[in-house]
Amino acid sequence: MIRLRIALLAVLIAGCQASPDRLHRSLGQFGGAEGLHQISRALVERSADDPQIGHFFADVDLVNLADRLAEHMCVELDGPCTYTGQPMPEAHFALGIRESDFNRMVELLQDIMDERGIDESAQNTLLARLAESRGEVIRQ
Repeated sequence: MIRLRIALLAVLIAGCQASPDRLHRSLGQFGGAEGLHQISRALVERSADDPQIGHFFADVDLVNLADRLAEHMCVELDGPCTYTGQPMPEAHFALGIRESDFNRMVELLQDIMDERGIDESAQNTLLARLAESRGEVIRQ
């Protein structure tokens, strides 16, 4: 069953791949780099307050984390930015993040994007790109 889910996720991610032109245009659907910063700040704040995943954020510089997250999302959307944070495996190695924790953060991100009226297609593009780093974040 787990292998089926992984295979299905891989197919969905491959099907959601978009051309670089489309990805760059989608950055505008998020309000550009500033819009991504607003989304990432809201996501970090909401995650820090969340009963399930808040403990991961207890001893973290939330402003710095939100800035790195915005950079990461911008890079994933092929925007004109550079990611200056640690590589994903290093940043998440010792945290013990489970699949349910990862999924919870995705749910919070989707809620924030819905609240901001971001087009579903643009959301799916970003989520598909972020899902590619899933294996570098989750440590069962």
